[in-house]
Amino acid sequence: MTNRRPTVRLGQDARRRICDAALELFREHGVEATSLQMIADHLGVTKAAIYYHFKTKGEILLGAAGPVLAEAFAFLDEVEVVDDPAARIDAVVERVVDFMLQNRALLIPSSEGNVFEQANLDEPDAISAAWPRLVRLLAGPDARPERVVAAELYLMGAGAVVTGELRAGRDDEELREALLWSGRALLLSEQQGAGHSASHPMR
Repeated sequence: MTNRRPTVRLGQDARRRICDAALELFREHGVEATSLQMIADHLGVTKAAIYYHFKTKGEILLGAAGPVLAEAFAFLDEVEVVDDPAARIDAVVERVVDFMLQNRALLIPSSEGNVFEQANLDEPDAISAAWPRLVRLLAGPDARPERVVAAELYLMGAGAVVTGELRAGRDDEELREALLWSGRALLLSEQQGAGHSASHPMR
């Protein structure tokens, strides 16, 4: 007699459970390395049960992106009401760095795209509006062109460092301190009383 693995029912919140499990695996192994079978095994179900709700890994990535992007948008709403420019910039730099490090695997390009590319297919207006909001928070609504460029350079550079080979040999805490120092040095240099002229943390 063949032993069969007990059937596990996903329940009414099946899609959310699948996306939550996938997000955990994406963060641990990366999108490319995570298979539908791995997601099924993590939940204790068959791959057919996953296919019943999602036809491709890209669809799951889009579903998993929802909570991640909701967190990012909520943060933008929070910091937009901070009046002090230095405090606002410092808060944005810290939250951006933490967000990138926590979701590094979701930002790395894969055959399914990355979290923002997938989300952009579903909510292009929200995604396209997020970037200028973020830049404006770092540079200021009436910022000179050079401060806008500095803000964009920092965001793109931090993303490249977090997802690229430049992070090799550095643990997340060391990398976090270096990215915070860089952002503050670049974006807070003109803010009076910013108090971020400390020596480079990696020296």
